[in-house]
Amino acid sequence: MAFSSRSFPPETPLFPNAERVLDYLKDFASHFSLLPHIKFSVSVTSVTCTPELNRRWLVHTSNNESYYFDLILVCNGHYRIPRFPSVPGLSDWKDAQKVSHSVYYRRPLPLYRNKTLLIVGHGPSGVDLSCDLNGYASKVIFSGSGFKTCIDPKGLHLRPSLVSFDSPSTGTVTFADGTVDDGIDYCILATGYILDVPFLQPPLIRHEYPRPIPPLPKDLHNTSYSIFALARHLWPLQTCFPPETIAFLGLLYRVAPFPLMEVQACAALRAFETYEK
Repeated sequence: MAFSSRSFPPETPLFPNAERVLDYLKDFASHFSLLPHIKFSVSVTSVTCTPELNRRWLVHTSNNESYYFDLILVCNGHYRIPRFPSVPGLSDWKDAQKVSHSVYYRRPLPLYRNKTLLIVGHGPSGVDLSCDLNGYASKVIFSGSGFKTCIDPKGLHLRPSLVSFDSPSTGTVTFADGTVDDGIDYCILATGYILDVPFLQPPLIRHEYPRPIPPLPKDLHNTSYSIFALARHLWPLQTCFPPETIAFLGLLYRVAPFPLMEVQACAALRAFETYEK
C-alpha cells in the first residue's frame, strides 16, 4: 500500500487500521515538505477551461480565490457520497432511524451490542463490517448477491440479495429467495458510493449516461458510477479541451490506491510534458 519513495514503519500491522494509514500520510507529507503546498479547509468550487486567455484552466475555491493552471489532476476520490439502493420500504426504515450507510461507520457502537444486525452489500466494506461486528452483536445477517471464498461464515447468517424492507417496527425484511427475517434491530448499508465531481459542470462534463456506443460520445459523462470515456482510465476522450491537460486519478476499484495513483500521476505528467513539447 505504500508509495515507492517511503515505506510504512516496520512495526505496522499487516492489515493497518485507518489511524495507521492516516499517520503514514501525515509522515509522508511532513518528510517531503508537502504541507506548505497544501491548502487545508479549502475546497474547489469550479474548474473551467479558458483557451481565450491562453491559459488552460481557471480554478475558483471556497475562500473566494482564483488561480490559473496549465494542468489539472482530479483526485477527489469516490468514497464520500453514500449510494442508497432502490429497495422498497427503505424510507420507512430511515424515518425510524434503523438504517445507516457504511460511510458513517467508525467502530462498533453500544447501539450494536447484543443486537441483531443486518449488513447489506458483499463488497469489501460489507465483509469488513460483518467481521468487525461478528461476536459484538448477538446476530449478524449478511446479505449480498454473491460471497467471496475469503469470507468465513462462522457466526454469520448469509442471505441472498435483499428485495424489501418490510416493517421497521418488527424489523422484518425479505430476501431474493423468499427468506424472511424479523427482529432486526439495525441495518448498515454497504452499498457503494456516488462518483461526484461537482466542480466540473457542462459543457466540460455531462451528469448523465451517454448514448449507446459505438460511436464514442463527443462529451465527457459522469454516470455517478464512472466517468466515461477515459483512455487508460485517466485521460478524457472528448473534443471540448486538450485531453493531455487534465487527468482523473484513482478511479479504479479494488486496487492498492497509493501505488496506483503514484504511477497514474507519473503517466499524467509524462503526457503533459510530451504535449508541451
